[in-house]
Amino acid sequence: MTYDRSAIMNAAWAYARAEIAASRINLSGRSRRFIFKHALRRAWAEARMARAAALQSPRVAAVNARIFALEGQNRWTQADYRLRDQLTTELQAAVHAA
Repeated sequence: MTYDRSAIMNAAWAYARAEIAASRINLSGRSRRFIFKHALRRAWAEARMARAAALQSPRVAAVNARIFALEGQNRWTQADYRLRDQLTTELQAAVHAA
């Protein structure tokens, strides 16, 4: 799963703008960079936590268990390969849905 960098940057800018507006004083460029740095860290942390939560959903865990059981087989048939592809697609959909 990849991160939506655009959404992360938009969230960071929103956090930084809110913090700068709440300060009610004229901030220097260095202070603004400091605020943005921490806003960007916060946005990345939230994205990582959202990804971890998505990977812990029951649907994702069930699909991962089926894939693990399938990959433990010694011999694969064409149906097993198709099932693995189907499960991988289902896993990606479950992760992106969460």
